[in-house]
Amino acid sequence: MASTELPMQSGPPLTEFELSVGERKILQFKRKPQITAVAELVWNALDANATEVDVELRRSSMKAITDIVVTDNGHGMTPERARTAFQAYGTTWKTSRTHTDGGERILHGRNGEGRLFAFALGDQLTWESTAKVGDSLVGVRIRGNADHATIWQVEETEPTRDKPGTTVRISVPQGKPLSRLERDDAAANLTAKLAFYLRAYPHVRVTFDGKRLDPSDIIVGEPIDLELDLPQVYAGEDPPPVVTFVEWNKRMGDRKMLLCNADGIALGEHGSDWSDGIISFTPYLRANLFNGLSVDDLHGLTMSHSGLLDAAVKAVQQHLAVRGAQISAEVVRQLKTEGIYPYDDQPATGALAVERQTFDVVI
Repeated sequence: MASTELPMQSGPPLTEFELSVGERKILQFKRKPQITAVAELVWNALDANATEVDVELRRSSMKAITDIVVTDNGHGMTPERARTAFQAYGTTWKTSRTHTDGGERILHGRNGEGRLFAFALGDQLTWESTAKVGDSLVGVRIRGNADHATIWQVEETEPTRDKPGTTVRISVPQGKPLSRLERDDAAANLTAKLAFYLRAYPHVRVTFDGKRLDPSDIIVGEPIDLELDLPQVYAGEDPPPVVTFVEWNKRMGDRKMLLCNADGIALGEHGSDWSDGIISFTPYLRANLFNGLSVDDLHGLTMSHSGLLDAAVKAVQQHLAVRGAQISAEVVRQLKTEGIYPYDDQPATGALAVERQTFDVVI
């Protein structure tokens, strides 16, 4: 979308951009899931080649979250790149790229929307960034405010650190509930969204509220790829879409199917939370056809790719039935080994047989 440049202000070089997209479009991001919003800020840091990303939850004396601060050691933003990035909705330097600067790692974002997810966490947003230009460091500060969501300020500053990197500060309004970030499973839910990336790049360190995110801490066994019974229209996809089924060793609050590119980089969510009393898991629907889709496009997949989504859901349901039976059989074997299985090995008939079968299924 185009933008209108407002008159320059006095003092340090400062530019204000008024987006023509309208506040209503921007403020829709206030309703995005909180963990997803944090993930988008982390992705932005990773896309800048950061190897260390820290998400800090600052609290008041009453233990309420007052600020969220995301700090990274990526390549930072020059004032020029900041003006390009923030002056228009839906534009980004990543659009025509598949890898980060230098080809080091896979890119996540290509829609220029990730920064707006921060409005789901707070109303006042500030980016402080330091970047290297030649042999010198340059600084830039970007501000956004939900009260004037179409206006962004980009100000050239002195570098605020002695190495490149970016710090995002989000001021949380008093009384705003951030329950998803305060739950015991918040770090695990964020890990699930970043799992494939963190497994692919083990040298990358991401911390959330003082805890390092490590998929190996919560993954059970190895991820399993589920083949899909796809409509013919997807026959030309290379690689073909697949659901990767990952089990966790703790219950997850976020249990939706994640929509990913073929590398497992999560781009969005689909459907309602999966409910299963036995298995804690996340299904990752992996397909390169999701690359480049906007948030609105991802929400419209039920219309544009219903056949693919139906095949993915069916594959997960079938695998859950198999895993449930396997786990029940394992429990029965364990009970027998410990001598506490409530039935003997003699053949059972009638009501006893039904009772025994029911016990073996529901445990």
